[in-house]
Amino acid sequence: MIVGCSSGSSSKSSTTSTRTTPSSTGSQKGVCSQAIQIIQPVSSAASTGNVDTIVQRAQSAIPKLQSQAQKNGVSAATQTAITDVANALQAVVNGARGPDSGMAITSAAVDLGNACAGS
Repeated sequence: MIVGCSSGSSSKSSTTSTRTTPSSTGSQKGVCSQAIQIIQPVSSAASTGNVDTIVQRAQSAIPKLQSQAQKNGVSAATQTAITDVANALQAVVNGARGPDSGMAITSAAVDLGNACAGS
């Protein structure tokens, strides 16, 4: 589970949400597994509280998550959840900090887990 990022101050940041259209094929189970593996390094970084590492790992994870969300054969709920995780990570990359950004990531990750469990 990803824990919140924090720093000495909090700031608000605007994010652009994107929804993706499926392009390549993938199994629901395989996409879920990949998405969770992609998120793991961000989660590990979050547990250290090192904002620079969190941002770096989030930047690396976002395009990989977007790629997973675009695969055919994946439920709409899973695609939405993966996209929501990517958008929450993008907010952190854009400068969002504090409990709200942590909760957004956690909520999106829980939704992904629920979507994957329902597959």
